[in-house]
Amino acid sequence: MIAVRPPARPDNVKARILAALRRSAKDPDTIRVRVEGDPVILDGIVDVRHEREMAEHAARSAPGAAAVEDHLTISG
Repeated sequence: MIAVRPPARPDNVKARILAALRRSAKDPDTIRVRVEGDPVILDGIVDVRHEREMAEHAARSAPGAAAVEDHLTISG
């Protein structure tokens, strides 16, 4: 039997990305996530390049995120 999943809802995609950021980011409140269909848009300020890469990975790994636009700025 083949099971077909309904498309991911934008609010569910955003919630999964924010949960991943809370687990991993030093200051997740500085990263804004917008999901309005495709793509997922990351905006805000991070301290180091690694945190930017981690945020991108969290967004790309979320079920239902087909594309990610990174508008994050590194403060250091």
